[in-house]
Amino acid sequence: MNFRQAIYKAGLATSVAGALAVGMFANGHPAFAYTPRPSGQPGLIQVPVTQGAYRGAGWPTITFPARYVWRSAASADTQVIAVTYRVWKYNAASGGWPLYTSHTETVVVAPAGTGSWLTGWYFNVPFESFAMNVQINWTAPDGTLIGSKIIDYNTATDYQCMTVSTCSVLPNASVGAFIYLHPAPVPQPTQPTTGSSTFNVGGGNVDLGVGSGTSGSNTFTIGGDSFPTGRVALDRNLDVANFGFGGADCSLGRTLGDIWSCLIVSAPHNLSRAL
Repeated sequence: MNFRQAIYKAGLATSVAGALAVGMFANGHPAFAYTPRPSGQPGLIQVPVTQGAYRGAGWPTITFPARYVWRSAASADTQVIAVTYRVWKYNAASGGWPLYTSHTETVVVAPAGTGSWLTGWYFNVPFESFAMNVQINWTAPDGTLIGSKIIDYNTATDYQCMTVSTCSVLPNASVGAFIYLHPAPVPQPTQPTTGSSTFNVGGGNVDLGVGSGTSGSNTFTIGGDSFPTGRVALDRNLDVANFGFGGADCSLGRTLGDIWSCLIVSAPHNLSRAL
């Protein structure tokens, strides 16, 4: 029986149930592919998705949204309905899914009542993988069991990640599907690319040989002429007078670092002049 069929049958049972169905998804989308396992004569229960989230601070969380449960049609007397939210955590050592924690909410439905809303459950968990199911028991006040139902959340549509970068819904052969809560991925530094650092002087590229990445060029190029980066002789190819250094120490035969310092410190406004 899927969720839409459950709503339809509840509407046939009572007009009140039909009215309740109008607003039943206020706290979560419906889980359409869950697997119910009934026993005896259980009633119906709303099945919203189970939600997972980690918002970057504190603990990750799992939320079982509030839901409506209908009485069993097997008895017109007072009924006690207990819903147990159950969480199973993956154990990497054994490869199994032992029970991690559970929580029970109980409501009493009077003879004239159709059903009742059940409080949801919101709780903290570690960064791990979790599967869920819900067990519901319908009993008489003296504890006599009327019916029960276990709803397995075993497909991806039964879960909802509220934070997409820290929560994933994944398939699994043992439990069908589960929520995996994890820290956000850490951005990795971009590996610099090999290249050279250049600027333009008088229409020619000046390559300083230091590169923009892991390695650079080994030449100093001005206007198409290349020079080694060890030492550069300033001759007719690099006319100091054209830069108008105004007495700066840019004498011939200085190292490339000295020339670069001279260009920056002495005449930054003249770098656009032609050689």
